[in-house]
Amino acid sequence: MNMNSLIKKSVFLAVILALVFGFAYTLAQQVMRQSANDAPTVIARDAAAKLAIGEAPDFLRTNAYGTVDLAKSLAPFIITFDGKGMVLASTATLNGQTPVPPEGVFADAKKHGEDRVTWQPAKGVRIAAVLTYYGGSREGFALAGQSLQLVENRASSLEFMTFWAWLVTVIIAIIGLIYISDRRR
Repeated sequence: MNMNSLIKKSVFLAVILALVFGFAYTLAQQVMRQSANDAPTVIARDAAAKLAIGEAPDFLRTNAYGTVDLAKSLAPFIITFDGKGMVLASTATLNGQTPVPPEGVFADAKKHGEDRVTWQPAKGVRIAAVLTYYGGSREGFALAGQSLQLVENRASSLEFMTFWAWLVTVIIAIIGLIYISDRRR
């Protein structure tokens, strides 16, 4: 195998391996991101069920975390809204106020029963949020969320590990190609 052929095969192999490792990274990252919706989904659905039967949003006062400052805390939180998107009760604050997601989130939740979003209410504050619509004796919404900081830290670690695993695999594969090429001579 001549040098030009070896370079072409090495580049092809590196690209194929980059695609394989890229797909693996994307799958793992998406599993991590989607699992960040688990706790908010449970909280939002449970709260919506209580509110749908007419329970007052006062039950939010029993939040084990107290008031959650979204800029500082990783704890889950909940905000309830009436049918027009006005805040009824909240365990979340941001800069001293209860944050409210964009109107489109309410429209999607009302249309589909639920909307799961990555919400960035302020720079540097990213939230896995689930907004659940409820009808019943009165209509409204329950939004539950939690900081994405831990998930994003894990995704960064995964990116680092994936890159190094890809690089080591490419180096080993190229060494293998060189070895095979030398044995054929």
